[in-house]
Parts: sequence; C-alpha cells; structure tokens
Amino acid sequence: MAREYITANFAGDVSLEKISSICHCNSSYLSCIFKKKTGQSISEYVNTIRISRVKLLLWVSHMTVTQISYEIGYNDSGYFSRIFKKHTGMSPETFRKRMNRKK
Repeated sequence: MAREYITANFAGDVSLEKISSICHCNSSYLSCIFKKKTGQSISEYVNTIRISRVKLLLWVSHMTVTQISYEIGYNDSGYFSRIFKKHTGMSPETFRKRMNRKK
C-alpha cells in the first residue's frame, strides 16, 4: 500500500507521517518493513520515483530544471540537482544535452 501511495502521489506529501497514517501503522514499523521489502528507505524510494519522472521530463519537455524540480515535488532546485546527480552521476542539464543528442 505504501509503494502505491508513493507512486501515485510522489509530487505531493509523501512524508513518513502521511504514509504511515495512510497505511494505519506506526512510522517506525513502516520504515522497518518498507526497507526489508524494497531494500530502500522510504525517502530513497521517493527519490527513485521522482528521478525517473524527471528523466522523462528532461527528455520530452522544454521546461526549465527549476520548473521540473517544482513539478515533481522538490521545492529547492539546488537540492534537486544534488539528488539528481547522486542518482545519475551527472547534472540535469548534462543529462538533457545527452538525451537530446540521442533524439
């Protein structure tokens, strides 16, 4: 249930507290079970879902990186760029340039 909620609401409130209330369980218990089943913490899972969406938007849209960061739930474009680079090894701008060369 937690994964489905995150996938459907990744750009909104996906805090541990919100997810645990949706799942009707304690947040510590949810964190433990989620990590066991997925191999990722809830925040890692949220970031993975968001980065997947960002890659698509960088490839097919003309939105700025800042617009994309807000669109997918990051309120700080600098933080978003750091997370993106951590996941992909490159900045969002570099990723977009590489994808555009492949078109």
